[in-house]
Amino acid sequence: MVLDHYLEAFSRKPGAFPRSAPLEQAKKSGTFSVDHAEFLASASALYGENRGVGEMVGVLLLARRLPQTANTTGLRKAQEMRTFIADYVKIAARSSLVRGATLLKEVPIITSPEVDITRYDVLFEARS
Repeated sequence: MVLDHYLEAFSRKPGAFPRSAPLEQAKKSGTFSVDHAEFLASASALYGENRGVGEMVGVLLLARRLPQTANTTGLRKAQEMRTFIADYVKIAARSSLVRGATLLKEVPIITSPEVDITRYDVLFEARS
């Protein structure tokens, strides 16, 4: 059993998640890590079991689109910030993938001739 195959069902029936066979297998295989368990425990304590499982399912669904290292970074950042929401994990995970910002001294200076706007003075004269 693969945990990912059951995530949509767990989002509808969150009470089945904590005691499910796919979750146990994911824990044994390492797919459901200690970081996941801590997030789930914290989210469930803060929001209640149903919403906590819902947030955890949202985090697990991120694994379909983001690399494991990014998800782990997002989970750890959420723990650090005490923000147990799947959307926060997604933002933190994606921001960990962003390469370093370009320094301003590396950006070329753009020069262009100054624009002559005197021809528009006629418009102001017509209103007077």
